Amino acid sequence: MNIIFKYFTVLFFLLMIGLIIKNFLSKKQQKTVHELVSLMAKILLLVAFLSLLWRMW
Repeated sequence: MNIIFKYFTVLFFLLMIGLIIKNFLSKKQQKTVHELVSLMAKILLLVAFLSLLWRMW
């Protein structure tokens, strides 16, 4: 449960920072940043899932 809370806390802060930074970027830069953040979120989700599996095993 603690790992899931940490994951969502990090994800929330990344989202807030992203929304603030997004206002200062052009459309092309916004698309690039969106793809990068999406990739990072998927990697974090995979790491959290593997950590849960590791602890359950």
